Amino acid sequence: MTSLTVDEFEALVPPFEAAFLQSMAAWTFHGRRRQSRRYTTSKNCPLPTAEDRLVFMLVSLKQHTLQTLHGRLFGMRQSKANHWMHVFLPVLRTTLRALGDAPCRRVEALRQRLGGELPPLPLTPCESETAQAAPPTAAPLFVMTAPSDPFRVPPTRRNSTRARAARKSGTC
Repeated sequence: MTSLTVDEFEALVPPFEAAFLQSMAAWTFHGRRRQSRRYTTSKNCPLPTAEDRLVFMLVSLKQHTLQTLHGRLFGMRQSKANHWMHVFLPVLRTTLRALGDAPCRRVEALRQRLGGELPPLPLTPCESETAQAAPPTAAPLFVMTAPSDPFRVPPTRRNSTRARAARKSGTC
């Protein structure tokens, strides 16, 4: 279900758990800075062990099930499954980067990692016509794995300095 062998999975558990504990030492489950209490796993936690947490995230990424079904598979509601996914995805990304196994974002980086030439990708008929006319460009390989930094999002522009939640004039 995760496309990893048992040895690969067992090698990934300790760095994933260390990154998870480091993340939970600084942040709460809801994404706020941790102020007073430190993180402890409760006895009612649906994902009590490091292996459960890693399997939860890897199955989610590999199978891409609906969050409702994924939550049911692991004994939780859809809203909790959504929260856990948002907690574990940056942790998994950090773990893979630390191990040097994060996906490459550009073709040049992939070519350098593989140490040679990449085999040519098969083109569809309409792509082959445009490929002959235009030179190849370095496009990102994995668009969906772009870092999600809240400071990179442009601010919402408003017409006025104050936001109104209702109409100016009420109707009878």
